[in-house]
Order: sequence, then structure tokens, then C-alpha cells
Amino acid sequence: MKLSIKPKKLLLKLPIFIFTIFFLLFETAFPAIAGTATDTYTDVSKINDAASVNYTTESGALKMGFGTGDGADGPITLSANKNINTDPIAPGRTSADGVNYAVSAIGTNTATATTAPAGIAAGDEVLLINLQGDATNSGNAGNYEFLNVQSVSVNTITFSSNVQKIYGATTSNSTLTGQKIAVQRVPNYT
Repeated sequence: MKLSIKPKKLLLKLPIFIFTIFFLLFETAFPAIAGTATDTYTDVSKINDAASVNYTTESGALKMGFGTGDGADGPITLSANKNINTDPIAPGRTSADGVNYAVSAIGTNTATATTAPAGIAAGDEVLLINLQGDATNSGNAGNYEFLNVQSVSVNTITFSSNVQKIYGATTSNSTLTGQKIAVQRVPNYT
């Protein structure tokens, strides 16, 4: 058996692999790190930046966005088991830190929760995700993105930017029939 290594593929993957390992090993040493990493490439057909919220391509470079939050929830100390979905953990919170709600409608820059989204407020970061499609419309299941909340009014959460992904049953967000979509607050601890 002959082993063949293609230099171009190795040159593209090796720096990303090394950076990923470094970041995973030393993430706690850099709690406020945020920014982008760049790697050059020559074959754009090998990169699917539409499938990731953290990768973009620009001028012959692959940019990988990363961040660990802004620390808005402050420091926490855990002395017992806590459930981020049901327990207030950060000082001063009355709702769970990672509270989540089912979504019944999605607009250009809004999501409508099935109940009033207590615990989600302006300035919060949230995860919008399609958790499951139905038997015939599951192509958008797994789509997700992180958004910043501009305001909350009754059941409607307005985001600071437009929704980029499709979460609907077909090729738009106008019909969510058969889809299980959720919005969940993302805590940002220091």
C-alpha cells in the first residue's frame, strides 16, 4: 500500500488543526479572547462557509470567528449541582441563566416565542436553533445561529441583526409547520 500526502490539503488543514488544539488546551487562560483566525487557501470548492456561523471566506483567506462571550453575567461560583436551564446561577438573576422557549414564528429580525420569554432581555446573547423537522421537511433541522437581543415585547424577541439561516419547513421562515425551533439565552460568564 502506498501512502500519499497531498501538500496543499495538508497545508490548509494543519494550521487550523494546530490552532484548534491550542485554543482547546488554553481556552481558560484567555477568558476574554475574541476575534478571527485566518488561513489562506487555493480551492474555494473545498470550503463550505454557508454551513457554519463561524467560518467566512474573504480575498483568498478562510476566517474562523471565535469568542468566549463578553462576561456580562459576571463571575459565578458553584458549590452544588446546578441546571443552567432551570436554575438562576449568575448573581442577581431571577430566571434560569440558560432559559429557553419554543418559537412559533420568525421574521426578518424577530422570533416569536410561544410564551412570554421571561429571563431574556435586551443585550442578551441567544441561540436560535431548529431542533427537529417533520418526516417530510427536515432539511433545515440543525440550523442555528447566535444573535444579540435588541428588545423583548410580550412574546416577540427583536434581534440587533437579521436572522441569516432558514428554520422553516421549506426554503423560507414563513412556514414553521412541523419544525421544533427554540431560542435559548446564552450566559456570558467571566
